[in-house]
Amino acid sequence: MLNVYLVDDDPNMCACLEELIPWEELGYNRPEIFYNALTALESLQKSKPDVVISDLIMPHMDGKELCQEIRTQYPDVDIIFLSAYEDFPSMQVALKHGVKSYILKPICSESIEQIKKNLSEIVAERRRENWWEKTFSSELIDRMHQALNERDSDYIENFFEELMLRGSDGVKRIYPFCVYLLNILLTYIHSSSYMKEFTLLQEKIQSGLQTPFPYKKAEECIDYVREHYRSVLKVLPKETKKKVLIHEINSLVAENYMDPDFGVAWIAKKVCLSPPHLSRVYAGNSGISLIEYIVAFRIKKACELLRTTFLPINQVAMQVGYSNVSYFAKLFRAQKGMSPSEYREKYHSGIQK
Repeated sequence: MLNVYLVDDDPNMCACLEELIPWEELGYNRPEIFYNALTALESLQKSKPDVVISDLIMPHMDGKELCQEIRTQYPDVDIIFLSAYEDFPSMQVALKHGVKSYILKPICSESIEQIKKNLSEIVAERRRENWWEKTFSSELIDRMHQALNERDSDYIENFFEELMLRGSDGVKRIYPFCVYLLNILLTYIHSSSYMKEFTLLQEKIQSGLQTPFPYKKAEECIDYVREHYRSVLKVLPKETKKKVLIHEINSLVAENYMDPDFGVAWIAKKVCLSPPHLSRVYAGNSGISLIEYIVAFRIKKACELLRTTFLPINQVAMQVGYSNVSYFAKLFRAQKGMSPSEYREKYHSGIQK
């Protein structure tokens, strides 16, 4: 819900607007009322509104001065002027400062409809802005990569359908976002274990990024990018949604378990997912947490070294990614019910017998 200030030295006018405009229905809280501009300006410093509806002619500070102060300090606040006079200089001020509307008094049914229309437009614009701010973020990278990893074509199609609804925002806004989406796709291709299969597609995307899209309409730009996402989905093996991700994670563990810095955060960065989400997906599809799997894999490799070599225990620990031998011994005992030395001794004594 958006917040509104009503600023007018006429209490009846404020009461009229407060009563006749369906604030909550339009997406607003009930307005805060001020009978002079100075009080409104002071309150702005404590609680900034989204919209100010202000009379032009008021004692001490008029609406023009209030508008200038608001624009200087709070440029994102929308302003609607009310005036009993069709004052050309005031209208110039309104235009200069991007005032949303200039409503002439006395207020009648047409005036109320105009204010309602202006308020609805402001809500729609704020929602558009919020969508862009929310979407144009690092979270989108994780979500898109997750959708590709899981072969979630429904999510990708729904995303582009929603983006199509933003086509009215214009190609100037859509175009850079489409470039952003293509770069997300390239990042995914570079991190994918199927990169060889993507060679031609990667070259095509990179070529498209080096020159402006050959389209003048927002919808055409969106379609162009959507087709690239569809192409990637077609190249990826048709496996169950989570299966390929689990396989990739297990491969990463087998290849990198010796690195002391290797862990959930390392894998999450590699597969372009957040660590909490990665852990949830892995546990939900493997019946074991990712941390438990990494520890179990390292201990298994440690057992192999203890059986087949006579390396000191501290070197065995380092070979499986643990620089702290005490911590390694603690994990080993938790897994095997004995210390690494006891495990080695038991194994070799069994062979001798």
